[in-house]
Amino acid sequence: MEQLAGAGATAVAERAPAADRTTLLLEAVTGDLGPGVRRPGLVRALDGAALAVLTLVVLDTAIGFLPVLTAVPYVNTTRVLLLAGIGAVALRDRLRGDRPWRGRLPAGSAPVVAGAGLLLYWQLASSIGFTTSDLSLVRLLAEHLATAAFVVLLVDAREKLQIVLAVLGLAVGAVCLHAIRQFVAGENTEHFLLWSGGSAAGGHAETLPDGAIVRVVGYFADPNVLATWLVLLLPVVAVALWGAAVPRWAAALFLALPAAALVLTFSRAPFLGLLAAAAVLLGRRRPWLPVALAVVAVVALANPLSSGRMVSAIAPRLDVWAEAARVVVAAPLFGVGAGGFRQVAPLYYNAHNLFLQLGAEGGIVAAAAMVVVLAGAVRLALRHARAPGRAGALATALAVSLVAFAVVSVLDNPYNARAVSATFWLLIGLLLATARLGYGPGDARAPLPARRPGRAPAGARAPRHRPGGPRPRRRAP
Repeated sequence: MEQLAGAGATAVAERAPAADRTTLLLEAVTGDLGPGVRRPGLVRALDGAALAVLTLVVLDTAIGFLPVLTAVPYVNTTRVLLLAGIGAVALRDRLRGDRPWRGRLPAGSAPVVAGAGLLLYWQLASSIGFTTSDLSLVRLLAEHLATAAFVVLLVDAREKLQIVLAVLGLAVGAVCLHAIRQFVAGENTEHFLLWSGGSAAGGHAETLPDGAIVRVVGYFADPNVLATWLVLLLPVVAVALWGAAVPRWAAALFLALPAAALVLTFSRAPFLGLLAAAAVLLGRRRPWLPVALAVVAVVALANPLSSGRMVSAIAPRLDVWAEAARVVVAAPLFGVGAGGFRQVAPLYYNAHNLFLQLGAEGGIVAAAAMVVVLAGAVRLALRHARAPGRAGALATALAVSLVAFAVVSVLDNPYNARAVSATFWLLIGLLLATARLGYGPGDARAPLPARRPGRAPAGARAPRHRPGGPRPRRRAP
């Protein structure tokens, strides 16, 4: 009987179409991904292709090594890659039987999503009809929001989250090695510090003067951009590396690279923003940390390399903030259009304040939308920071990055650089994906303590004695 059954199964397999045999072979090689999943090998290939696309986007944002497309207007390399990546993820979900957006947004993410959508809509609406507006900035914001959505769609497992964190660490390491090499070789002559009257002042020259100290820029155009980019990524990479299966000395050695690069930028606002965010958000668990960070801040600001520059930067910023406020009052609803601030205020390149810049170019609604995005993202990160294990640590790191970015955005506006704005929205997408994943292996809640004889379980209320009723028995010694 068994021989007849085996012969019948062989005959059925031989009569099966070639496509079915290919599917069976793929399932035998790659394993089953669950009921309803068609072609699991193709699903894994699409996942790998989408991760490769995200890797290229992150590295190109940091290094800029991909070729520039000029054949088609309004299309660049990043947008082509994002289109291919989102298409791969959509096909993957179709093969798995999933709905693309069903269950992908975590609870509490409504303010972030609504604020981002309102910011894009209002910047587009405020730019229509203005001759001073630059629609390329609106298209760039749409590209950044597509990147955030791509991260949310792609990262649906903790393994993929670890891969994305590893890619961010690779980008940080490459940029910081190049920045330190710039400092040692003295290559950057566009930004340096020069001693003058007991303090250092910033300078720009074609050749590096004698005694000048180089301010590193990495692959970017300005040291403030590099510093803000590091402030966004350093807490996330530090938490990911510290919780990975690597020796602590190797993790400390790697993290010394971005720390040294951040110091060598000699940038004031990102450094202060990172210290303030770490002191406020981490000081609740470690009371000594705010005191230590305050000492570091005082030493960093009191030294001659910073003291003179701090004083000289106050008056110009007050002037440009007053000019930006005047523009906001003159056009409070729609502003002067995206990119129009430098046209109506030709003496200033930008408002040195992200919220005033958005208010001047997109109106109060655009500035309020960015505030809603930041506040909602920080609230969501702090909500998930209470989770034990690496999930809570990563949420805390994202909260530190976003709060530090908010502090920097009050004192300066590095958001106008593509590297900073793209990284900011990438972290927003990473936060939504992390919050959706929630607890994972190694992050389960700690069990309640075992019940001891004669004692109530943890969290239970003690029995109350009612007048006239029997008193509770005492436990025998």
